Amino acid sequence: MTLPIVEARAVTGGVDTHAGVHVAAALDPVGGLLGVREFPATPAGYASLLGWLGGFGTVCLAGIEGTGSYGAGLARHITAAGVRVVEVDRSDRQDRRRQRVCRIASTVARLAGLPDPTAHAEKVMAAFLPDVVRYQPGVPAVFEPGGGNGRALGDDSFDIAVEFLAGARLGNASTPHAATPEFPYLPASQPADLPALADLFGLRGQHSDQTSSTGTHIPEPASRANPT
Repeated sequence: MTLPIVEARAVTGGVDTHAGVHVAAALDPVGGLLGVREFPATPAGYASLLGWLGGFGTVCLAGIEGTGSYGAGLARHITAAGVRVVEVDRSDRQDRRRQRVCRIASTVARLAGLPDPTAHAEKVMAAFLPDVVRYQPGVPAVFEPGGGNGRALGDDSFDIAVEFLAGARLGNASTPHAATPEFPYLPASQPADLPALADLFGLRGQHSDQTSSTGTHIPEPASRANPT
């Protein structure tokens, strides 16, 4: 008696993730749509989603949007089941993010008087997108936009990022501060020796006498006001 050999169909899952629900699509080997269904973004929902995909054949790959945010739990669940997971980033969302960063960086470069705002914006986008800080164990940690390795406890990542965006040195921004031996291992607050952004971009004089649309005077910040 000869038994027929039935080859299981390879199935690829694609998941659009949200805070409360995930929308899954099942695709056959040539990209044909087999089905679409919503599942709750809960552990039980993850199991139901994977089981639903498996009903169409052998799940070989899952493309999940937002594996570092809304899709993190689902990505862990599917990976633990032995299915390969890849990150899927919607091109329109990625483009909007790039446009927003480019616009901000170009504006900052013009205000700071940099010679080529467009080139500076490209440099900033290359350094900050995608917005992931990678860390390689065994290599000294140092925070550096566009490079570096993770973040050391003494790195003032915010000031370093602002310094990179501004294209100019900002006081002690790049000076590491030694960590303390006690939790949370953070050093004490440093003296405020960073210039205000209004000073950096030459806007202090423009704003000192500025009034709001209602005619109300906008005073200097309290920390910089002259004592009476």
